[in-house]
Amino acid sequence: MKLVWSTAFLLIICLISGMNALPVEDKRSPKAPRAKRGQTDNDIAWQALHMAAAAACRGSTAGGGSGSWTNAVLVRDTTFEKDCNYICGQSSYKNCDAELSIWGSPGKATKNGQEVGMFYNYGCNQPFKYSGGKEATGADDDIKKAPDYFFSYCCCRK
Repeated sequence: MKLVWSTAFLLIICLISGMNALPVEDKRSPKAPRAKRGQTDNDIAWQALHMAAAAACRGSTAGGGSGSWTNAVLVRDTTFEKDCNYICGQSSYKNCDAELSIWGSPGKATKNGQEVGMFYNYGCNQPFKYSGGKEATGADDDIKKAPDYFFSYCCCRK
């Protein structure tokens, strides 16, 4: 858990400073995507959001996920009108543990107790009309439209 937050923190610092960060390749997972030189700020911002969604999924499940396989975070784009039971069921991660919609404010907090994020957590069969977002069908720079957008994810396991 500390590694996820540390990595997210470093990515945010790199975004603020304008540095190009390349994450360390995870040798334990052959499916781990590799960073590519020339990633845009949008790419890195989406990666930070996806890492936050993974951490939120980890915290939303009773046992933090289970089994000897990795668990997955899958996008739930409201355009497609599918719930997380359906989305997980169509993947190799057939079991849905949770659905969540998250939002984070841009910029640095300026006072203690300031609201910097929001979330909804739902069961896996909630109607698609609830907070979600359109990550898959939206524009690349929708990541920069906070605080106007929530993005929704399914927490799935094998």
